[in-house]
Amino acid sequence: MPRHLFLPDRIWLRDGDGGYRPCDRTQDPDGWLAAAYTDTPLVTQFTDDVPTSSASMPSMVLRTLLLAGLDDPAASPPRRVMELGAGTGFHAALLCEL
Repeated sequence: MPRHLFLPDRIWLRDGDGGYRPCDRTQDPDGWLAAAYTDTPLVTQFTDDVPTSSASMPSMVLRTLLLAGLDDPAASPPRRVMELGAGTGFHAALLCEL
């Protein structure tokens, strides 16, 4: 599942000084795409100078999916998941693939 398809055109990255710096797809497409595939959470929304939404770190998403044990096709009854998120939809898309 391509993570970049679930990100907005502007994301914010840690700046190394305890803050964030914007990374815009239109101004820095290569940097934006590289950031999309780093194993780090990406802030996707700020409200009143506070991060309010993010794309989770891919390794953490994978870990939660593996721990959920949803890859067992022989599970009876079939496993069902209600995904309650307010992020980008990437996790929900991965769940749909499973």
